[in-house]
Amino acid sequence: MPKTKHGLRSSNLLFYSSVWATAKTCTSVIALGKKFYWVSNKDAQSRTAAEVSARKKKHALVDVVCQDGLQWIKVSSVTEKRIIWDLAKAGWVDSDDGSDDGLDPIDDDDEPEGLLKQVEALIKASKTTIVRNRHPKIVLILPRIKATPDSKEVGHILSKIRDLGVVVQTSEMITEPPPLSEAIRKMAAERFESFSEVLNVDCTILLAFASDLSHGRVESEDWHNKAISRQIEMEAEDQLLPSSLWPACGSKAMVCTRHAAVRMQEIVETIGTENEKKRADLLLNLDSPRTREELLAEFQTLTDYTVPKEWALPIQVVDVDVPQVMTNLPPVAEKVAKTLTPINASVFLYAWANDLTTLSSNASVAKGMEFVIEANRTDDETLGPDVWLSPSSRSLVGKEKQR
Repeated sequence: MPKTKHGLRSSNLLFYSSVWATAKTCTSVIALGKKFYWVSNKDAQSRTAAEVSARKKKHALVDVVCQDGLQWIKVSSVTEKRIIWDLAKAGWVDSDDGSDDGLDPIDDDDEPEGLLKQVEALIKASKTTIVRNRHPKIVLILPRIKATPDSKEVGHILSKIRDLGVVVQTSEMITEPPPLSEAIRKMAAERFESFSEVLNVDCTILLAFASDLSHGRVESEDWHNKAISRQIEMEAEDQLLPSSLWPACGSKAMVCTRHAAVRMQEIVETIGTENEKKRADLLLNLDSPRTREELLAEFQTLTDYTVPKEWALPIQVVDVDVPQVMTNLPPVAEKVAKTLTPINASVFLYAWANDLTTLSSNASVAKGMEFVIEANRTDDETLGPDVWLSPSSRSLVGKEKQR
């Protein structure tokens, strides 16, 4: 038994248990034990790509990446004794003992340079990582350190880490994680809680709501193009509305710009099936005025899936004056606007100016805006529009062309 206890104590079991317990308290966990690389200014001036690649071995290890990538959590099972030993080794304090006899074993998360250096590496990595025009926030969890350490040197290190903008959670702040059966839904959840109270829906999502491809099994035809055939396969594997779009909408009110609504109507009128036309009318309540309950009841007759009772139809159409909207946006918006079509300008600039979350499947436009903003902003406070990207898109199934 003593040998078994020694083996467990010398392993990383305590560290990995702490990481897993932490992950079970998090929302939208997208990675565990992920490395993020960073390059110093000096390294960036390397003459060849090979030199830069070699130097990119500098990395920071993030134990839990959560909140859809916006939060990094580092769990360290380091003890006060270990921190003091590292400080003594670095010449910061006098060591009471030249050996490390009696010290706790060094876990994989304990780098030789010590806790402060680990945090500094995390900060450097976060500054080179962009998630929706934001740098990830860092949380340091110390299960074996008290809020008021016995050593003033350890207290000083914790103060320095907090001064760097890192949230530090000590042993008293750590709560028992929920059972996995409860935690797993939260861990796998999307970032819906961060959405605005009113959602902005772009043309791609309007078409997904209307498309026959989103509402049940569509038999593949020889006249379907490759994109349609692939979307039929994707819908068979994972139903877009029940699994993603309806949960994203929840019970929140929805709006779309008139540009997006008109474009959707043009496409539906040109190539839409009869059912696709009916759904498009219900989305915007275009036929005769109906109550929400009536709209949902009619929509239910046009889908194989159960329509959520809280889905807030109809989607309100708003008129947008883009030049007026631009007056409420940061200077970088001028450069963003130049990259957008009139429809996308109305959709994304309107949402940006009104702090609305936009639901879209147009990943190229969303990523393009992020790139332009990141390349031209002058401070970290300038954030771009909040865009939630649907995991896949749906076109109208359309009608067979006359042979």
